[in-house]
Amino acid sequence: MLNIATSSTIAATLLPGVLAAHHTRFPRVSLHVQQDNTAEVMGPLLAQKCELALIEGPPSSLPTDLRQRVFRRDRLRLVLSPQHPLAGRGDLRPSDLSGLGGVWREPGSGTREVAWAALEAAGIQTREVLTLTGTEAVKEAVLSGLGAAFLSELSVRREVASGLVVCPPLALNGLERELRVVSAPEELLSRAAQMVLELLEKG
Repeated sequence: MLNIATSSTIAATLLPGVLAAHHTRFPRVSLHVQQDNTAEVMGPLLAQKCELALIEGPPSSLPTDLRQRVFRRDRLRLVLSPQHPLAGRGDLRPSDLSGLGGVWREPGSGTREVAWAALEAAGIQTREVLTLTGTEAVKEAVLSGLGAAFLSELSVRREVASGLVVCPPLALNGLERELRVVSAPEELLSRAAQMVLELLEKG
């Protein structure tokens, strides 16, 4: 069995395709994925309950016996329902977000931390209308008109393509982030775990 701990965004957007390809190569290997927010994902790895931890951004600290590598770059987007007052405004400036009613991911979420840091650096204060656990719940709240949200562009591709949500251009620095995999040195990993690393880097 191959055990993987992963953040919610990676689990929902990138990991399914990787695991499907992995299953084709290793059909007899059982896969177990533990999904949590970024702040909690390192726990199973440090407790040696999984071989790989997939996180958003760098870990707060890293033991010397572990390694990390960037396998993808991501960007957060402002996500609005088509009926939102800002949806038809075109390019937005940070000042346009002042007082904006926001739907936020739960504390410990990498998405939440990156977006809050970017807004704070720009001196922008928003209103926290609602806090929900998981990307899907936040998307549904946006669709219901409860407010705006910051989410990974990977997680809203289908909704943008179908016109369910809009992501207007926003001139706000700090919304880029690196997706990383943390593990023991590659030579100490099982062949099944090494294949996941290869598939992640192939994109």
